[in-house]
This record gives sequence, C-alpha cells and structure tokens, in this order.
Amino acid sequence: MHPPLRRIIDQGEIVPQGYGVAWRDWNRDAAICYPVPLNVLLGWLRFAYIWIRFRAVPHSLDRCIRGIIATAERDAYSRGYDRGLRQQDGYRAGWSAAFAKIEADLVAPRHSGNP
Repeated sequence: MHPPLRRIIDQGEIVPQGYGVAWRDWNRDAAICYPVPLNVLLGWLRFAYIWIRFRAVPHSLDRCIRGIIATAERDAYSRGYDRGLRQQDGYRAGWSAAFAKIEADLVAPRHSGNP
C-alpha cells in the first residue's frame, strides 16, 4: 500500500496543485509526486539510497534517454527539411523547363502551312 501523500501521475496528466515531482518511475512511465516541500526531500533520499545501494546515479538514465530522444528529433527534423528542399528544387526545375519551352515557342519563327 502506498503512503497517503503519494500520488502517481501518468503520462499526460496534470500534477495536482501543491504537489511536485519527486522522481520518474520508468517502469510505469509515470511521475511520483509528493507535497511540495516533501518532494525535494524524498527525491534526495531516493537518490542517496540508490547511490549507496548500487553506486550509480539514477538520473544518468534520464539524461541518456533525453539525449537519445533529442538527437532523434533533430535528425528527423533535418531529414524532413532536406527532403523539402529537394522537392522544392525539383518543383523549381520543372517550372524553369516549362517556361524555357514557352519562351522557345514564342521566339521561334512560325511557319505557315503553305509552302
């Protein structure tokens, strides 16, 4: 059973007023929240427990995942931007060819059908 002050906030939900995020639960994809002064204290206690127990920084996973997501978003944006530029260049080339054909037809002397 969870302590009565603990609130588990799922992805997309709003944190209740007066509560703050103490840590992220990656297994549930949720945030564990406690009342505001208590969330900082319990977050640091959890950090210290994990550090002492496992000799690991728990937030390094958080930083790593955020870095991977940010890199993937930047790469996807760059690929889409480049694809749009290539399509735009093809569009311009098509118009240029069409206008060149029209200009050539307008400038070229016309032959009447009679020899």
